[in-house]
Amino acid sequence: MRTMYKPFLLTVFALLISLQNPQVSFSQGGEADICSGDCMIVWSDEYAPDISDVYFDKDQFALDETAKDILKKNTEFLKNNPNIRLELQGHCDERGSNNENIILGKKRADLVKKYLISLGINPDRMNVISYGEEKPFCMLSNEACWKLNNRVHFRFPK
Repeated sequence: MRTMYKPFLLTVFALLISLQNPQVSFSQGGEADICSGDCMIVWSDEYAPDISDVYFDKDQFALDETAKDILKKNTEFLKNNPNIRLELQGHCDERGSNNENIILGKKRADLVKKYLISLGINPDRMNVISYGEEKPFCMLSNEACWKLNNRVHFRFPK
């Protein structure tokens, strides 16, 4: 039965690689929602409509204008849902040492938290964690995958 999904997964992966500025579409119950426009599919037990991850260039933790726009949009959702707590997960690609990537992932997540605080989100609602290179979204070693892995992921713990 698993081989039946292989063509679908290969098609989805090809679409992911072609994205320049990926937007995350969360789904409920571990199933994928096919979304229109520039988005990527994430299998998740979490559900947070209108929330997007923030992406970074290699070895960087500065917020560019695209990242700031995403965080402003995320802030609207968070202000409209004041009881939601979130975990800001810092991620990196596999380039660099594990220790360097843990530090970089934390810097990224801390920066996102600081920016959300500046936009009026209560810091007590946010927890920061860095996974460095340990939980990649994409497993290939190429620029498209590295771009997907250099991110701060928004997770909403139960």
